[in-house]
Amino acid sequence: MDRDITYGESLAIKDAIYVDVRSPKEYMEDHIPESVNLPILDDDQRKIVGTLYKQEGKESASQKGVEMVLPVLGGKLQQLRALAMQGQVVLYCWRGGLRSRSMAELSAAAGIEAKRLVGGYKEYRKYVMHELEHMPLPPFYSLYGLTGTGKTEIIKMLEEQGVYTLDLEGYANHRGSVFGSVGLGGQPSQKHFDSVLLKKLQQIPIDAPTVIEGESSKIGRLFIPKKVFAHLLASNKILVYDSVGNRAKRIIEEYTKKQSKEELVQAVGFLGRRIGKQKVERYIEAIEAEDYQPVVEELLVKYYDPLYNHPSEPSDEYFDSVCSADVGEAAEYIQQLLHEGE
Repeated sequence: MDRDITYGESLAIKDAIYVDVRSPKEYMEDHIPESVNLPILDDDQRKIVGTLYKQEGKESASQKGVEMVLPVLGGKLQQLRALAMQGQVVLYCWRGGLRSRSMAELSAAAGIEAKRLVGGYKEYRKYVMHELEHMPLPPFYSLYGLTGTGKTEIIKMLEEQGVYTLDLEGYANHRGSVFGSVGLGGQPSQKHFDSVLLKKLQQIPIDAPTVIEGESSKIGRLFIPKKVFAHLLASNKILVYDSVGNRAKRIIEEYTKKQSKEELVQAVGFLGRRIGKQKVERYIEAIEAEDYQPVVEELLVKYYDPLYNHPSEPSDEYFDSVCSADVGEAAEYIQQLLHEGE
């Protein structure tokens, strides 16, 4: 049918508005970036229909689904009509099956023009995996440095100045350490991390110098795609360094601005096996008293710095080195470095 298109074909539609008709739980796990969730069935309803499908078969499940949808169908079509006024609606479900087909047919009957993705989300996921494995990547300039040197701040500042950047820790919602999730909430799924990363990569010209933070292959519980990680390892590495005192102040500001003292205490507890019970108790007492500076400095010197093993001063082992005592000046220096390399 004319309304059925592949995900690749949908990319040629300039005003495409992707509408995900799966349940909210499915949508939360991953979805096409910037798509709108307009579920035919909510999570509980989907579970009921799925159980009926297994126990009594397709006919009973379909009948039950129709009974659940009918009372709210008018409202959903009204939402879809409003979206269609803004651009070309492209519907999709899990694998381009009953849910998206039903919505497409109902839309057509209501005079709403809508396309439907063949293969649904599963086909989109195949596309993401293929692109992350095969797409050409721009030249990376990666920032390495000890914890608290302000690498993320520099990346955000460069992005505001129009430099192409990739904020892997931002996409992963994690800072990449034992304190990585403090004050941030949970991480997205691996699938959604992949989707966001691909979207960002596709927005960068192939010849544009791109600043990225140096990472291990894993950020929290999420993995950087193999090709992107290999490209990161082969990139021009820039060392970012600063004093222990400045680094500690920067960390304290970042980790306490969201009033996440309980999470900080819990994170320190995770270090018990490595630093000993007595030290953990002492650190927790200091955190409870909001005496952060000595705790953070000691953790940096005795735990984090030996773990990451980056220099604390300029090193010839890197493409270049920059002091981040003034983050704005560091960002300006890196920007000049990128222009020289073009």
